[in-house]
Amino acid sequence: MGQVNLSRDQHKSFSADAIERILALLIDLGNALENAGVDLKEAVSELVDYELGLSEEVFTILKWNKRKSDKLGEYEVAEKKENDPHAFNHAYNILKVNNADIKNHFGSKDWNYYYWIFENAPDLIFRKRRG
Repeated sequence: MGQVNLSRDQHKSFSADAIERILALLIDLGNALENAGVDLKEAVSELVDYELGLSEEVFTILKWNKRKSDKLGEYEVAEKKENDPHAFNHAYNILKVNNADIKNHFGSKDWNYYYWIFENAPDLIFRKRRG
């Protein structure tokens, strides 16, 4: 294969009409990509509410204690010291990896509860009943 010579002397000049056609095609392509992006975003947002492949049992096997506060109302807490360490760590790590906190809690819409942790309380997992 020979080398391609891209020196300035060998560039072809494009007519204004050709440039306009190319720009129109690029605009059409951009619009099509934007529409596909919107469709994809909508489809993904529907899936976000479901933790596919993960059972709530990961959390329900823990021992939970009821609590109540003015801000949260009724909620429950699982303490590491009262649970199997492997089961607790597994559940805790799922929440940590998913950045589950009080504002961005974790759990499928199919689950009975949603779950979260606080970084400053590594021995606790919190949950609240949906509804």
